[in-house]
Amino acid sequence: MADKPDLTHLKNKLNIGGIMDSIKTMINPGGGVPDADPDDDLGLKIAEISTLLKEMVEAQKGYVENLNKVNALLNTAFQDIEKLRADIKPIRDAKKAEAVAAQEKSEDKK
Repeated sequence: MADKPDLTHLKNKLNIGGIMDSIKTMINPGGGVPDADPDDDLGLKIAEISTLLKEMVEAQKGYVENLNKVNALLNTAFQDIEKLRADIKPIRDAKKAEAVAAQEKSEDKK
């Protein structure tokens, strides 16, 4: 098995622990947005990405809620339309029967 590379010389340049904590926070949406050092460009980018992800998750929740409301309204509207159609069907059928009878009567006279 290969030895792990010595990264101690990078410790002062990169905050590996902070980066890992930031990534863990992004993976866990319940976690907060990481506090990045203003001089840490990578940390700031990760914090901004985390913030954008949280905003998108919240927006998606709102969209899903609205889509469910629209679906419920469409189903209710369809049920109301079906009731109206059921009420009108006998009247429509009677008018159709009258029209057919009138047509037949007209053809008989010819």
